Amino acid sequence: MAQRELPKVAWAKMVWSRTNIPRHAFVLWTFIQQRLPTKLRLSKFTLQLETTCSLCNTAIESDNHIIYECPYARDVRNGIQKWWSLPATTHQEIMHHLIKTRGTQAKMQVNYAVYAATVYYIWHSRNHQFIPPHQTVKWIKEQPDSRRRQLGRSRGLVSTGTPELIPNGQSGPASGVLFLRSPAPSSFSSQVSQPVVVADDVALHSAIVDPKVEG
Repeated sequence: MAQRELPKVAWAKMVWSRTNIPRHAFVLWTFIQQRLPTKLRLSKFTLQLETTCSLCNTAIESDNHIIYECPYARDVRNGIQKWWSLPATTHQEIMHHLIKTRGTQAKMQVNYAVYAATVYYIWHSRNHQFIPPHQTVKWIKEQPDSRRRQLGRSRGLVSTGTPELIPNGQSGPASGVLFLRSPAPSSFSSQVSQPVVVADDVALHSAIVDPKVEG
């Protein structure tokens, strides 16, 4: 008996983008499904479990509260907004914007990676009993470039430099030229690495340096 194909969801490419760190993608997927193990959700299975938010201690800890409505989450998003501009009122608005906005593939992938990292690190702070918002913002801003370099290494490529995330499109260190790993030198030849420009990596770096969303 043939299996029935499930309909594709519009957000799949955003969640499972190759630039998303796997654990970030999983937490984002769980949040989209409204299945994070928040206190409100756990209270359905455990009697007399208090449901106050672990971060603000003022409201019921639901999926939407912990990621969007909590003052801690707002502080994190405000810090990100200075560098990465997206509507931040609701999850639905960001989802619609990310799915409908058109731009280069690299730019879109960076947008996906930043959003996935934002959801992940807010949840991470909840699980670790509050991490200062500025530290969470710092970690989020490091993720796209960290993932870019990880993907480069997995392809046998090493970046010649470590580009930094530059706010508001300011000029920064240019990278994107990669070197193939050289075989160990033999007694007959001295092999050196030759620079190879990889289009995807250059595009990703350009998008990371200027991550403002187009459109």
